[in-house]
Parts: sequence; C-alpha cells; structure tokens
Amino acid sequence: MSPRWRSETAILLTPTRVALRQSVRGLRPAPAHVAGLALDGAERHWEAPLAALDGLLAAARGRGGEASVVLSSHFVRYCLVPPSDLLATREDEVRFAQQNFVRIHGAAAEGWSVRVGPGLAGGAAVASGVERALVDDLRALLARHGLRPRALQPALMALFNRARGELPAAACRVVALEPGIAVSALLAPGWRELRSQRVPGPLGEALEPLLARERALEDEDAAGIETCVLPLLPFAAAAALGEGVRVLEPGWNESPADAAGEREAA
Repeated sequence: MSPRWRSETAILLTPTRVALRQSVRGLRPAPAHVAGLALDGAERHWEAPLAALDGLLAAARGRGGEASVVLSSHFVRYCLVPPSDLLATREDEVRFAQQNFVRIHGAAAEGWSVRVGPGLAGGAAVASGVERALVDDLRALLARHGLRPRALQPALMALFNRARGELPAAACRVVALEPGIAVSALLAPGWRELRSQRVPGPLGEALEPLLARERALEDEDAAGIETCVLPLLPFAAAAALGEGVRVLEPGWNESPADAAGEREAA
C-alpha cells in the first residue's frame, strides 16, 4: 500500500477504557472511525483490556497500516535517570533504570521492557518500565489484525508531549491524571520529584485532596508554582481548585458524533 493511502490507528489501553481512532490518509481520506468500550477495571490488569481491544479491532473497518498505542500508567512504572558522566550511552541509562526498578519492585522487574526518554534542559530523563508479557501480547495482537506498531507511549509521556506547548516556560508541577491513578512531577524546568499515587473514587471529587497532598509534599523552593493537570480522559473538575491550578484539555477526547460509533462497536 502506498504511504499516501496507509491507514493509521490510534489506540488507548487502560483498565477502565479501551478505545481506538482509525483514519485513512489519501487524496480523499474517509472520516475517522472511532470506537470504545468501558471496562470495570476491577483487577487493574492488562488481560481484559487486550481482549476488549481484540474485539474492537475485529469490528473496525479495513486492515493494515500503523498503530500508535497510549498505555495507561496503571501498566507502567516510572523512575528518573539523572544526568551523569557515568551514563555515557542510552544503553547505560537503560541499565541504570532497570537496576532502579529491580531495587524498588523486586526481581520481576529484571524482565521488564525499559525505555528512557530524552532529558529536559540537560536534567534528568524519565524511564518507563512495562511488563515484557504485555508488550509481547500487544505486538502479537496488532500483528493478527495486520497492524504495524509505530509507537507505544506511556500515558505520562503522551500527555506531556501533547501539552508541552501550553506549559509554563519556567517551573511548574504537572499531574498526569486518569481514573484510579495520578503521576506527578516537578518541571524546574527539567524533570524532578516524579511520583505516582492511587486515586480513589470519581476524579472530580478526588482531584482537590490529591492536589492538597501534592502541595504538602512540595519542597520549599517549589511552593507557589503553577500546577497543570493533564487528564487522559474527560472528567468534570470542581469549579474552584484554588489559585495556580490549571486543568488542560484531555489527551483522549471523544465527540458526541464519535459516541454513536462507540455504541455500535459495543
């Protein structure tokens, strides 16, 4: 197939929602096909979301093309890789991150798929660790549907990359938010103080106390900086979250017109 006519499929994989957006490039591109399924997410495991994705792809129109996947932070572990003359190559950084994951999460992390992103402003880089079985099963599923994986992005990095142009040039705190989990980091302007925490209940109710906990954990030199909330999915935020808090547009949004296609797929 000519690259001009290649289809592109964007995929969202979380414990509570699986969705896809399929488009075709060409002289007369067809309207995007959007479908999604809500899951109970009780186990916070990836087997049920992969099964749901298999069904959505089977019902999607056409086959082939490239796929880009945004992976929930429920399925990813993060750590910071500091700048160091001892970490001269990307392989050195990956080994450092793998050892850090093993130290924190135990021997199971030895088999994780680990990637390290570029550092910001000469500062620390963010490493992500994903179970190898999830990566292998996802690749096999995509191959069964004729899709070539183009990108596998952890939710934190997907949301940051999407919002980067809207973030303050100076220091700020970012909170990558999705049902059940939040990942926060201080950008000053490089990555600092990366941490994850569980988020119980509806996001609209949980966000204010979550931000209060973040403020309580801040260093003195980070007090008073702007907080930018980067939601993965749309949610109803409280009207007043306090001064210096900004909620950006969700990373994955489905319009009312797309919802009809979602119901058909369901």
